[in-house]
Amino acid sequence: MKIFICGPTLYERCHIGHARIFIFFNFLINFHRFIGDWPIAILQLTDIDHKIYQKDYPNSINIANISDKFLSFLFEDLNNIQVEKNFIYSRVSNFLSLIKSDVIGILNSKKGYMYAGNVYLKITGDIASPFGLDLNDIDNMPIDISCGKSKQRDIMIWNSENFYQEYKKKDDEGNNEIYKRILTSGIPGWHFQDHEIIKNVFNGDYDMHGGARELLYPHHEFIDEISKKINENSKMLYKKKWLHIGLVNINSEKMSNSTGNTVSISNILKTYNPNTLKLYFLSKNYKTDIEFSNQDLDKANEHDKNITSFLLEDKNSFHSNKNIEKPIMKRFLSFLYDDYDTASALELILQVLDKTRNSLLIGRMLEILGLKYY
Repeated sequence: MKIFICGPTLYERCHIGHARIFIFFNFLINFHRFIGDWPIAILQLTDIDHKIYQKDYPNSINIANISDKFLSFLFEDLNNIQVEKNFIYSRVSNFLSLIKSDVIGILNSKKGYMYAGNVYLKITGDIASPFGLDLNDIDNMPIDISCGKSKQRDIMIWNSENFYQEYKKKDDEGNNEIYKRILTSGIPGWHFQDHEIIKNVFNGDYDMHGGARELLYPHHEFIDEISKKINENSKMLYKKKWLHIGLVNINSEKMSNSTGNTVSISNILKTYNPNTLKLYFLSKNYKTDIEFSNQDLDKANEHDKNITSFLLEDKNSFHSNKNIEKPIMKRFLSFLYDDYDTASALELILQVLDKTRNSLLIGRMLEILGLKYY
């Protein structure tokens, strides 16, 4: 089972909206491993982006130093919320030479065109949206506005002031002949970055694509369109499941580094432990937006204390009763099979704490959800 997750841009500390995504997919990987799917999950990290270039870091020598700095912070946060071991990490910069080569290939194949340093992929014909979006609405949504675009739906795959250099040589008759083009400056388009990594890591063949709900349009819609257009005559068109995690809001506004409306992972862990944070997020439906609430976190903290007390008291004195435990585990898994209903699964655990004195059963269910008490 192959999973691709759209991760953060490496230009700020991660906030708890990011943590919700990490925690949910950490659970999902545990669950699919438990049922025998052998999941491989790529967490995509964006380290080439205008946000990084535009940010003012007076003490940074170059862009690479900025992304390296926040990559270190990311690993620190993932380690502190105890989810770091379930992911394989990819950075756009590691694929840059392959991306450049494919941009040139798209131009040479006439599937794309260049204007004023930008390169666009032609999106012609009706490409069905995987999310049920109306194509007329998509046509009217302004993305990558440029006077040089042939059609509004064409997608920017390279953004540059100086696109390529042409090397010329003379043919047998003395005429100049272009024989090579190379990209000289710029960055690959955001949507194209992820398509390229999926292509090169999974050969386009994967089972699940996830990220925040806000990525549904244009990011995930455009990744899907790029894949269909580039591979329209190929067998590399695989169906996948899309998972979109709800946003975390503060005062009814989306938590976002670009607006400074955030609570960082590092700061929240000064007050609450990783299991409390996991209980807080997994007690919600993963698809729904939630309002950040200290009251809800305090409630999750009480649940964490009750679970800890139970496990400490019962660790060496449980009484196994398979007639009770088997239906409990069956019901627990049925919730998770039902569109990853972690809220009901957690509620079941809390209900049976006093009904079965088997810490191994409770511990096994908690471990699937990604909570660690040992």
